[in-house]
Amino acid sequence: MSHSNNNLWIHLVWSTKEKRPFFTKGILDNKILPLIKEIAIKEGYQIDAINGYKDHIHCLLLLPNSVSLSTLVKHLKGKSSFLINESEFFKDKFQWGIGYFAVSVSPRFINSTRSYISTQWEKHEKLSLDAELDYFESLTTALT
Repeated sequence: MSHSNNNLWIHLVWSTKEKRPFFTKGILDNKILPLIKEIAIKEGYQIDAINGYKDHIHCLLLLPNSVSLSTLVKHLKGKSSFLINESEFFKDKFQWGIGYFAVSVSPRFINSTRSYISTQWEKHEKLSLDAELDYFESLTTALT
């Protein structure tokens, strides 16, 4: 085979430092998400769906075969926090928390994952990020 190819879909979640609720829906939709999308485009990453809540971001992306997941996350988080602070969106210094959650998504679940990501604001009015991540972990544990 002369070329490498993959179809690795990843559902990626990361939070603000100490899960501080920095984002309003307006600032998330109009400033933060477009900024992350712009970084992804410049880096050559394909984000299919992105959304979030007051203290975290969800995105569905196609992992390029030229970069590791950890490098991709480092680029998205590092460059976005730098630009958020440079733009002075917040009076306090902005930081992302350490780490991230990532799970591979079967191509047959792409549409349901898109739907799940699109309803983050409504979902988290009733469910905490910790409860959501516990749910994800229970699903992945059940599959192993």
